[in-house]
Amino acid sequence: MKLKSLIKSIALSTFGELDVVDIKLSANTVNRGDLFVCLEELNIPHIEDEVRTASFRGASCIILAVPLKSLITFNKIPIFKVDNIRKLLSEMASNFYPSSIPNIIGVTGTYGKTSTVSFIRQLLNSLDYNVGSLGTLGLWIKETELGSFPRIMTTPPAIYIHYILHYLSARRVDYFAMEVTSHGLDRHRLDDVLFKVGLFTNFGASHLDYHQSMEHYYASKRKFFSEVLEPSAVGVFNSEQSWSNDILSICRDRRIKSVLIGKDLRVEHSVVNSEGTELTINCFGEKKNIHIPFISTFQTENILFSIGSLIGLNKDIGLVLDSVSKLKSVEGRMELVCSKNGAPIFVDFAHRPETFEKIFQPLKEQGKNIVLVFGCGGGGNKECRTLLGKIAAKYATRVIVTDDNARNEDPRQIRRMILQGCPKAIEIPDRRNAIYTALEGLTENDVCIVAGRGSEEIQVIKGKEIAFNDKAEILKALSTIDFTLTS
Repeated sequence: MKLKSLIKSIALSTFGELDVVDIKLSANTVNRGDLFVCLEELNIPHIEDEVRTASFRGASCIILAVPLKSLITFNKIPIFKVDNIRKLLSEMASNFYPSSIPNIIGVTGTYGKTSTVSFIRQLLNSLDYNVGSLGTLGLWIKETELGSFPRIMTTPPAIYIHYILHYLSARRVDYFAMEVTSHGLDRHRLDDVLFKVGLFTNFGASHLDYHQSMEHYYASKRKFFSEVLEPSAVGVFNSEQSWSNDILSICRDRRIKSVLIGKDLRVEHSVVNSEGTELTINCFGEKKNIHIPFISTFQTENILFSIGSLIGLNKDIGLVLDSVSKLKSVEGRMELVCSKNGAPIFVDFAHRPETFEKIFQPLKEQGKNIVLVFGCGGGGNKECRTLLGKIAAKYATRVIVTDDNARNEDPRQIRRMILQGCPKAIEIPDRRNAIYTALEGLTENDVCIVAGRGSEEIQVIKGKEIAFNDKAEILKALSTIDFTLTS
């Protein structure tokens, strides 16, 4: 492809006819004829090394985020400096990997993105549409995960997003739901994705290690509606939050239609029993009683958002509501692993105060004794650790505090902060031993929850990655304990 066909926002009078074989973000992967995009902006020696490597490997052109006079004529390869390299990368990616999926749904919010995307895919699949999804749980077409696409990050760089859209277009996918993170929005990864529907599930303290302030975090989320969504799109968001009027104002100014959760679409009644959850949903005045075959009280809002997205796509409300009863629980989100002596054992991703409360409340209302295993990750919102401990002490009969992804923090200090909120908890640093201890002695009136990591496959402690999956460890532990197992 010609360089001028990749970059249409800049007039290229001299180098427009350059041929580009591929676009690479790592110099070590460059092959002859590739365009190398160096996203690094601070480490000048590293940038110089990357440019030299890309040049020696045969790059046809190099684009930088910072000016480097020493490299402008390096090895006679054209080197460009641009003002917003990530925005330009998004443009180039969409031109290099064209796609034609007509119905793309984006889901942003502090929590609930993964479940909502899964529910959207399940609903569209039950209505017999060719649907795909992308996010924390990987890339899916209908009910099959494409293992050739690793679960690298929730919202990957623009070049990968557009490659995926191109790949799915070739397989005639008509509907596509994806998670939209604040990092992805802040780094312009989604600027050239043509969303038909945009969802904003909720907003709370998170990712402050990256954003530094709640104001910057919200500003990144806000971009989805103020900059990314097209005027012909539909916005779905909660009508009862402090930020709701701001998003509604943006939608009105940009003539984006709105579906309001809590007003246009709401749950009027919810009951949890041994069979699952009974919901009464009011959808634009039409009421429907729905049975969901899993504990979904904490998921009701995510289910409403998934319904709202299909309404935004002009799907028949009756058919959509009928499909809700076919939903399955989401991997790693209050996922039932098995039962021991009649006590159900779940894994869940909950690691924030709001989500902790939501998963415990319905179980406590049933009179269950909650046995909880959890820890907290390094970085992020450290103030939440003691609060999570307090919530655990409030709801759980037995609490075991263990290690999560401590990353580069001292895991002992993380545990101490949690234990300030639940001083009577048992402290077992090794997560495998903590799980084993929790499973011993479970009885019929207990429910065990291993929280914080969900379906994650890697645990990071002191910068070292260790293969670790909570569900697999539960099953392994149960195989060594004398018990009665029911799946």
